[in-house]
Amino acid sequence: MYNWSDTRQQLAFWSKIPVARVDEQEAASYFNIIRETMPLDPVQCFSEKTFKPILFGSIFINPFIKDFDLWMKMYGIQTVPKLEYITQSPHLMTRLRSLLDFVKNNGSKRIGAMYEENKNIIDQNYDFVVSGDFFEYNMNRIDQYVQKV
Repeated sequence: MYNWSDTRQQLAFWSKIPVARVDEQEAASYFNIIRETMPLDPVQCFSEKTFKPILFGSIFINPFIKDFDLWMKMYGIQTVPKLEYITQSPHLMTRLRSLLDFVKNNGSKRIGAMYEENKNIIDQNYDFVVSGDFFEYNMNRIDQYVQKV
């Protein structure tokens, strides 16, 4: 019998084998690049594209949003420390170049090792979202985002 962590590991390992839906195949990988519909919007929003790698247990990054890691931490989601440098530049092209260099210089074995090193973060994020704590945490802070009229 598999637990969630074992199942997720198997999905990541067998991600090259076609599964029920294309979305699942894309999500079932060690590393996920979030491609928001509005990549030039300076405000981070949570869409299915942000939640998918969390719920499928992948390492993820969004190079389109400056300081993506800080945004995620503000909402209670932990990121992989070794990837935080990718989103620090104020220039989009520099962030994209950093991402391309990372992918080019790190084969599947290195990314697989990074995945193993950060399984505790991956599991924390999954538990945080699935338990409902993510929504409770952020809804209780709504007054920080809304101006009273």
